[in-house]
Amino acid sequence: MERLGSSYILEERIGAGAQGEVWKGHKEGSEEPLAFKKLRPDLARERKVVNTFLKERDTLERVDSPYVVRVRDMVAEGETLGLVMDYVAGGDLADVIREQGSLAPELIVSYGAAVAAGLSAIHAAGLVHRDIKPANILMDDASAPPVPRVADFGVARICDSVVSTRSRASYTLVIEGRPLALRAPTVLGRDPETPPELDGAQRLAVLPEETTLSKTHALLEPTLSGVIVTDLRSTNRTFVVEVGHFRELVPGRGELVARGSTVYFGQAECSIR
Repeated sequence: MERLGSSYILEERIGAGAQGEVWKGHKEGSEEPLAFKKLRPDLARERKVVNTFLKERDTLERVDSPYVVRVRDMVAEGETLGLVMDYVAGGDLADVIREQGSLAPELIVSYGAAVAAGLSAIHAAGLVHRDIKPANILMDDASAPPVPRVADFGVARICDSVVSTRSRASYTLVIEGRPLALRAPTVLGRDPETPPELDGAQRLAVLPEETTLSKTHALLEPTLSGVIVTDLRSTNRTFVVEVGHFRELVPGRGELVARGSTVYFGQAECSIR
């Protein structure tokens, strides 16, 4: 259990995406469940991202539609930046598609109309989503059939203001003596798969014989300040040796690793140059 600001209690981590972690919790003194999106620490440290969120806070909170996951509050403290949102039980549209396969035509029409109505409300507030995909359509099962609600509006666009500067960064990874170029977000492993929330990231298969390296082990994102490394819940974890200090990365949480550091994916050694 964690706290967010002085008013909110985070009870359970329920997901992670390209921009951060999602938690379920509540406001102190209330039993109503809420969802909290905590941006990755490296994004929360970016003054441009924080300032833009604060500037657009009123706009984000003004979007009101039964087909949109409403932003209720925002918390910015130190290196923590969190959005307080409606909690929607029922999973997302990606879950529905995985479980049911092809949807009935009448459901496609119904869901499409609901998503279009949600996007219309977002656009009316002067915002653009820029990351519409099944994983960002939550299914509200408070009614039958479940009602689709658009989530994460505005987050991708604001974070893109930082990501766009990262695309110019370039590094060389030396993994067990093998040099590899890193110029774009890359999922690394023995035979990596790209999680739905990281759609668009490159895949880099290395060391198929190294059993301590997970099939899908970590996400590496080059930035001008260093490489953001996120352990994707690997079996044998990820460790960083940086200026004489040894630390283990928290699964699902991106952390900035400086050029010249060494990262261990399981027992596979990787130098960042």
